[in-house]
Amino acid sequence: MVIKAKPKVETPRKNPGIKQQLVQREAELVIINSVQEGLASSLDIQSIYTLVGNKIREKFDADTTFIVFRNEERNLLWVPYYADRTLQRSFSRPYGAGVAEAIIDSGKPLLLENAREQQRYGAHHVSSPGAVEDLNQSVLGVPIFRAGKACGAVSVQSYKVKAFDENDLRLLQTLTNSMSLALENARLFDATQQSNAELQIINSVQKGLASRLEMQEIYELVGEKIRETFNAQVVNIATYDRLSQLMHGRYYFEEGRQQPGVTLPLFGFRKWVVENCKPLVISKEMSRRMEEYENPVVHGLQPKSAVFIPMLVGEEATGVISLQNNDQENAFTEADVRLLTTLSGSMSVALENARLFGETQRLLKETEQRNAELAVINSVQAGLASQLEIQGIYELVGDKIREIFDANTVALATFDLQKGLMHRRYIIERGKRYYFDPTPIPTVWVRFIQQGQSILLQEDFMQVMRRIDPTYNVPVGKVPKSVLSVPLQSQGETRGVISLQNVDRENAFSESDMRLLETLANGMSVALENARLWEQEKLYRKALERELEIGREIQTGFLPEELPAVEGWEIAASLLPAREVAGDFYDAFELPDGNIGLVIADVCDKGVGAALFMTLFRSLIRITANQDYFEHTENSGTAFFPAEHLQRAIMLTNNYIAETHHASGMFATLFFGILDPHTGSLIYINGGHEPPLIVRAGEAPESLRKTGPAVGAIPGCRFGVQIVQLDPGELLFAFTDGVPEAKDPRDEFFGHDRLFHILRQGSRSSRELVRTIEAELREYMDGTTQFDDITMLAVKRVH
Repeated sequence: MVIKAKPKVETPRKNPGIKQQLVQREAELVIINSVQEGLASSLDIQSIYTLVGNKIREKFDADTTFIVFRNEERNLLWVPYYADRTLQRSFSRPYGAGVAEAIIDSGKPLLLENAREQQRYGAHHVSSPGAVEDLNQSVLGVPIFRAGKACGAVSVQSYKVKAFDENDLRLLQTLTNSMSLALENARLFDATQQSNAELQIINSVQKGLASRLEMQEIYELVGEKIRETFNAQVVNIATYDRLSQLMHGRYYFEEGRQQPGVTLPLFGFRKWVVENCKPLVISKEMSRRMEEYENPVVHGLQPKSAVFIPMLVGEEATGVISLQNNDQENAFTEADVRLLTTLSGSMSVALENARLFGETQRLLKETEQRNAELAVINSVQAGLASQLEIQGIYELVGDKIREIFDANTVALATFDLQKGLMHRRYIIERGKRYYFDPTPIPTVWVRFIQQGQSILLQEDFMQVMRRIDPTYNVPVGKVPKSVLSVPLQSQGETRGVISLQNVDRENAFSESDMRLLETLANGMSVALENARLWEQEKLYRKALERELEIGREIQTGFLPEELPAVEGWEIAASLLPAREVAGDFYDAFELPDGNIGLVIADVCDKGVGAALFMTLFRSLIRITANQDYFEHTENSGTAFFPAEHLQRAIMLTNNYIAETHHASGMFATLFFGILDPHTGSLIYINGGHEPPLIVRAGEAPESLRKTGPAVGAIPGCRFGVQIVQLDPGELLFAFTDGVPEAKDPRDEFFGHDRLFHILRQGSRSSRELVRTIEAELREYMDGTTQFDDITMLAVKRVH
């Protein structure tokens, strides 16, 4: 407020001595104590600001006093306390120019001695009846800090010139620093009150957890509380299954009642929220936003406004809470979003805790029972890691079982079901080791294999075994009094047995021992089977490597050894396979009429199967191209038309693959062009392939769009034919999707933009261009695994 000051001669002040400093400290403590008493008496927020402002005003005998805070979100200056001779009130105004802004923006105190010094700060006018003739001459202000940043200011002003000095500044700064916590608490008090609804919902959820609600009961409790709190006709809570990429509806309220939850793919608004882990607010123009996010109306009415909030656990979205208002735009405020975001975070943790509680209880019980099992399994795995021979693993397993169970006999045997033999891998009784050659599987074990179930015999062992096989005898040692045998199973078949025997007493093994040994046997079956398969794998790998080497040599032979040398043209190509053999291929060959056939293709899938079909496609293209030419010219005697020639070659290839090999589901994206080297005319068919590019100096590359579907996918399909002209200096660059989809160590694609940038860098020979792109791709991938074949074909007209 700008008012006029009365002139007065000021008496210079002296630097305060110790006594004056004590007086200042006493005054400071009086104000601080008064503020603390006000807080202790539970004053409301405005009363606290009034108390602080009045005390400062009284202490400094100020004609004008204010306390202000900056609201950065809304770009406002909030004035909870303003007082001059006749007016005391609170208000807000836009944040802009003024003394308060100067203090907050600089974060430094401000001491002005006269009205002239205030002019550069743009003083803000406040209407105050009875005070319009007086002018504030002196200004003293200090910043209020929060978390090291100036967020507000306290200022006193006087109608007198030089009313304040450095001692006053130190005192006001000390008082403000001492009371900043109280002032900040007062500012936050109102925001705290706004969180009551959120706290009530969170408390309800926590009470539900305390009463051990089922998960669905928690979802419904949360949904009902949200519905009561917010202005929404539709409330939906859905969880996201990252493995299946599906959203599962847990709570859905619309049309005045709760609806059944539905499971849908992740799409639209919710897809954006899950992927970005951020809230999304649609306040208006819903139709346009739904089209932008590809979010159709699945059920009910199209809303006019909506808000979507991620349910976060850590840095991962586990679901989405959505509110919709079908009646009005701008239905949800910033405060609603903040409240719902905070609520969603709290509920996500509560729901996750509820889910984990039961899981934790179950795992705790299992963990207690599996300590011994894990010790054995870890030992077996350590043995596998050290590349033990398979017999060494049997020894390791047997020794570990002896340590855990009360058994003086441990036997471990495997069954060769094809040969009907039993291999006793490990037998030890009372510390003595026994060894046997393979024998036919005894009758008692044949029955064991057929049943595939554990056996626990606590007494009368021989009588039980003789009922199964009257000729049965114990193979070694004493007759046991207790026996526990569990199957070693793989792929649903009993492949072996672990047997524990106690020859001294009956009832030596319990049901708990049987459960533990069964669990242990399941883990060891996998370990033993892996060890067996590892030996086979090494032999198979050597054979496969040799076969792949032969396949690579054969496939290489299908690529042209030399590309056609055509006067005035440069042709270059490259194939970098992702595996030992490739599904991509290129070809360039001279036709009987002097034209050049140009082919680049990508067979679906990868590996050996794709490589076999690659050779088939390549052979069919060559055969049909040349056969069609000779049949046409020799039988009819008419002129040959390249477009008809091209179309028939593709159609014959397509029909043969689609009709003869439809069960394999194999097809290829394929570009086949016929180039007239004399005129530069290129007639082509693009069967679903990555569009090749025509590169002209100073122009953006032209894409040769698809003229039909992938070749071999649809029998009887017709393919369109297009024509393009290549003039001197222009270049055709064809490639497979392995080029733009190459990835760097951050899993980001090479992309078309980088490829276009290389192509626009000026004239190169075809060979130089292909080598440059190869080098750029290798540098971009930086040693990462190549997941797809990379194939390029470049044809340039030199003159």
